[in-house]
Amino acid sequence: MLPTMSAILSTRKEISKGVLLLTVLLVGLTFLMACSKGGSPIVETKKSSEKSLLSFGFSKADNPSIPDDVTGSISGTNVTVSLPESATLNALKATFSTSARSVVKIGSTIQVDRQTANDFTSPITLTVVAEDGTQQNYTVTVKLSSKAFLSFGFFKGDNSSLTEDCPGLINGFNISVVVSSAADLTSLKATFTVTNKAVVKIGDAVQQSKQTVNNFGSVLVFSVIAEDGSKQDYAVTVVKKSSEKAILTFGLYKSDNPILPANVQGTITDGKVSLVVPYHTDLTSLKVYFTNSAKSVVKVGSTEQQSGKNIHDYSAPVVFTVTAEDGSSAQYTVTVSWAPNTAKQLISFAFVRSLNPILPYDVTGVIDSVSRKVVCIMPASVSRSGLIATFTLSERATAKIGQLEQVSGTTSNNFGISVAYLVTAQDGTTSSYAVEIRNEVPPVINQSRIDTKVLALNLHIFPWNQQVRFPGIDVVPVVSTAFLSQKPVSSMPFDAGYLGNDGKIYVTPPFTSEQKAIFRDATDAAVYYVCQAFLNHYYGTSQMPIWFKFGMAAFEADLNISDGDIKSAIQLYGGQLPSLTSLNDPVKFAGNKGINIAYMWGEFMSISKNWHYYDILSVNSQTIAVAPYWSFAPLDNLYAVWNRYVNYRILEPTDSKRGRMLRKTAHFRYYSAPKDSFCVAGFEEILSKAYAEYSTELNISFPERLDIGFSPECEGAVIDGIPCPGRYTGGTGFVSGISVSSPNTLSDLSLWNHLLRHEFAHSVVFRLYPNGYQPTAWFSEGAAEFLSKGPFDATLIAQSKSQVQEAMRIATSSFGHRPTYENSKTYPSNPYYDYYVLGHTLLDFIYKKGGYTAVRAVLSDAESGIRSLGYADHDAFMDGYYAYYDSVWK
Repeated sequence: MLPTMSAILSTRKEISKGVLLLTVLLVGLTFLMACSKGGSPIVETKKSSEKSLLSFGFSKADNPSIPDDVTGSISGTNVTVSLPESATLNALKATFSTSARSVVKIGSTIQVDRQTANDFTSPITLTVVAEDGTQQNYTVTVKLSSKAFLSFGFFKGDNSSLTEDCPGLINGFNISVVVSSAADLTSLKATFTVTNKAVVKIGDAVQQSKQTVNNFGSVLVFSVIAEDGSKQDYAVTVVKKSSEKAILTFGLYKSDNPILPANVQGTITDGKVSLVVPYHTDLTSLKVYFTNSAKSVVKVGSTEQQSGKNIHDYSAPVVFTVTAEDGSSAQYTVTVSWAPNTAKQLISFAFVRSLNPILPYDVTGVIDSVSRKVVCIMPASVSRSGLIATFTLSERATAKIGQLEQVSGTTSNNFGISVAYLVTAQDGTTSSYAVEIRNEVPPVINQSRIDTKVLALNLHIFPWNQQVRFPGIDVVPVVSTAFLSQKPVSSMPFDAGYLGNDGKIYVTPPFTSEQKAIFRDATDAAVYYVCQAFLNHYYGTSQMPIWFKFGMAAFEADLNISDGDIKSAIQLYGGQLPSLTSLNDPVKFAGNKGINIAYMWGEFMSISKNWHYYDILSVNSQTIAVAPYWSFAPLDNLYAVWNRYVNYRILEPTDSKRGRMLRKTAHFRYYSAPKDSFCVAGFEEILSKAYAEYSTELNISFPERLDIGFSPECEGAVIDGIPCPGRYTGGTGFVSGISVSSPNTLSDLSLWNHLLRHEFAHSVVFRLYPNGYQPTAWFSEGAAEFLSKGPFDATLIAQSKSQVQEAMRIATSSFGHRPTYENSKTYPSNPYYDYYVLGHTLLDFIYKKGGYTAVRAVLSDAESGIRSLGYADHDAFMDGYYAYYDSVWK
């Protein structure tokens, strides 16, 4: 039984599961052996060498014999603490702090802050041990004094200018006291306690706690005199709490707010902060910087603010409250406003038919923002006087012609003379736009692009199809009025051309919004209708379903249709792919932008199904007949696959999983999901190299880019509605490109080198087959193997000899003799033999007879190619091949 056409086109390659499993096991074993030697990986960080004593003292809470907390003085490695005579030194618990991750010891005993008791009657050596084991010793000396302040401060009950009690801090022989900002420093009574029987003086004046009034406007020296007459001086400093509560600077940094073109400095006046930012700056999420009075706190509501940190919405004023050290506060209202708009652009310009009945259609002006010129093209028959323009300007801008204020959609002008719009920005600056009305002329068509498309379309005609090649078709450019008067009544709103009764295509430049949404220019439209004409020629009829004819042509013409356009059209049809019947309804098709969905049919047939024109046997106005031997027949099955493809490409909710065209290069277009985009660079490297090799070796040119569709094997199976085949690599090559599986990781890419080269070789060789030619199985797969792996050299022969011999043994056994030329046409099934490798040897034989020139000659025309090698017929050719085989492979 002859193989199906699909079997002839499609090739699938497998890498043995056993080989893959062995590879995984070896990698895993290597990893386990590496881990078993050293255990889990260890990440080392440098240990700290810090070993400083930061503070040392004794607290009243931990030591009952001490009347107040006492802080020691650290000088170098000596620590001195002065305690009153009443203190008991033989069991004191120290309060201390040291460098991070260090440990404190006295002798071998680890010290715990506020817990470990020691005898301080004599100096003690305290050791700080760093994380890295290095040490630093400190000598701690505790002295008893009979002439010391035990406490010092001011109480509001004794001082009318105070609003609160103000205890002092005794640090060694310095006493500091902070009082409220309203305190009268010139008349304060201190409250203090001293060691037993000591007397306190300032100079010769004896001081009485809670009674003696002093001026603390400067530092006072208090002397504590012991019973034996010795004394100790203490310097007492009294400072007021700050009442300062000002915002000193306020602004916006560009580094904190990337939307700003430059830093913005605020103006502060009488509790108001004003900032001006460029027009239309987003005010809802700004980060400000500020400075404020020392010791003050800034809040917005109850949230404390930090300069350069907090983000607020400044679309309305924001109140900042500054609280001074003394508790008083002030409020600042921050207002951020836009500077006057400097924009003065004419953004859009048109003459719409609803306001200008003389027009046959809406005329949209093309605005050159550099030269500030507006060009409108309209039929010559339309009067230029009394036209009403519809336009949009930059926000807050106005426009005049001369002294006349212009109102969009209202003001009429004579555009038969030179007209200029003076656009004035909000800030008063101006720009001028000249409006030029030109008579419409027939468009210039890029004939080279059309010729290239005809060449590409002819490659889609399957080689063994006896149909005559598409000869192309004449394209006639026309002006819009001619198109409007002559277009068929069945034309769609987007149509910018049509096939005339005289067998020619007539196209006009797109002039309506519907046309411009699809066609970039008249050449775009011409290519689209040429593609429709090709379908008419290929299927011998112009009666086709709308979705089929329009979709095939739309994709082949590479129309201006985006994924967003396709999704919007699907939403108009109810949110899911419409039925083929619904999509064939011309009214719905026109109203719901069905051309966008039809485009996806063309893409599906190219990217996913590799333009199987030959698998569509016939068409009529309602449906298409799918070849029964095709794996996706009947049509309902094919529609289901298309539905799943559209879901993958357009409706997949996870963006990284949604298919799309990832990249366009000089020679290829790559289609896949972003999550698999890591493959593109590797594929491009492999395919670009193959492209350069094959085109040079076989002297082949490519009229258009080739499409490369890829996805993980099982994802492709899901779209096709079949179980995952379980193979690691697989693919199909055809004239328009290739469709392959993709690796799971970039490290697996080397496994795809041969697959990509082989399938791409099929795409290349299809360009050589003459009309009506059906290549033999050995030539078809042999050519792909020969191009992808190259001619056999000594190394490749050694690697392949046993495989070639086994293939020939099975083939000989199957046919009962060595395969003849006719036998080489048969695709083996049972028993299967490796006709890939035998085909490779057959092409290698041809190559060794005459190089790539001979290979091209035989693939282009087997009959004449074989004769060019010096063989009279197929039998003589095969005799020559077997002589080569016996000398190289036997």
